[in-house]
Amino acid sequence: MIIKTKAWKNDGWASEMENPVYEATRWSWVVSLSSVKDYKYVLSVYDSVVVEVFEVESWHERTDSNRKYFTGKLAPEAIRSIFKDKRIPDRFTKKGQSNPVLYSHKKIK
Repeated sequence: MIIKTKAWKNDGWASEMENPVYEATRWSWVVSLSSVKDYKYVLSVYDSVVVEVFEVESWHERTDSNRKYFTGKLAPEAIRSIFKDKRIPDRFTKKGQSNPVLYSHKKIK
């Protein structure tokens, strides 16, 4: 699963948090819990490059909206080293793709 965000950058809402990339990646997406529950890892992407990889522990529904968020931690180094600082495939970067949440048909378990 890919989440494209820049909220952790300079003046983004998460930029001053203790772990801005994690916070910007985990909060607050319009997704179906049934669609995301099988994804063990989330790639945090900015400008088509994987900034970080998180291991999802659980997804939660916000009480004040239909948005969801996950709790998790940094993925194991063996997984991070596969994805971190690498470009995502072109099929996820096509012009006009406005949804920041992207799903891959290949799930890593």
